[in-house]
Amino acid sequence: SPEAFHVLELIVNGRLRRRLTTVVDATNLRAANRKRYRRLAARYGIPALAIAFDLADESFLARNAQRPGRVVEREVVADQAERMRQALAELPLEVYAARYVVREPDTLGTIEVERIRQR
Repeated sequence: SPEAFHVLELIVNGRLRRRLTTVVDATNLRAANRKRYRRLAARYGIPALAIAFDLADESFLARNAQRPGRVVEREVVADQAERMRQALAELPLEVYAARYVVREPDTLGTIEVERIRQR
């Protein structure tokens, strides 16, 4: 909901202002949404990273079916998969400190992101 994203932006802004590691775990399939978070990070001199998923629709649907508590309608997942393909085409045109694209569904449960502290 718009209210939830407003609260998320407040939290992200507060964490970045304090220079804390901040992860926005959301689909952010719209370029404007990604741009808003990149601008927030830039305001505080924090590098922005992108992690995207270049997987077959079947992988998205299978993971959706395994979600505890709330399964999204098949049409919604298909729409998001299509928008992910568009986002993957746009990401190289956007400025990030690093971009990671996950292409192997078997690696999803094993990926770790570790922040390396600079002295």
